[in-house]
Amino acid sequence: MFNLRKAVNAIREEKLSGWLFYNIHHRDTTADLILDIDKDKINTRPWVYVVPVHGVPVKIVHTIESEILDELPGREIVYGSRKEFLGALGDTAEPGHSYAAQFSTWDPEISFLDHGTADVLETKGFNLVSDRKSTRLNSSHTDISRMPSSA
Repeated sequence: MFNLRKAVNAIREEKLSGWLFYNIHHRDTTADLILDIDKDKINTRPWVYVVPVHGVPVKIVHTIESEILDELPGREIVYGSRKEFLGALGDTAEPGHSYAAQFSTWDPEISFLDHGTADVLETKGFNLVSDRKSTRLNSSHTDISRMPSSA
């Protein structure tokens, strides 16, 4: 089960504003593991989960798969089109704030966020932080014995 308090404490320790999770087709096995997303749930549309150090988490989910993040705390924004998805991202981002994300320039095994998506997120106002900070956050939230070999 996802531990929001532990996540917020880890974000605070890294001196970040939040932690952004993005997934589609369960490509980010680390996000699924940390957030306890059942791999059997259908995930054909992008979802975003933003955990801020201050405030309420935000879930951005597609109308077809709006239940995928139901077990997680936070305010839900449901989108039905690309335009609505981009609008939800823009409404959620706090420009000038730094968010950990699952991408890395030094370790491809933990890099699940593709460059195009990272570009879109940054265009919408998310200042993404990768590499060692997100790796330390990941390790603070995963049980090594449960880590899949691809994570």
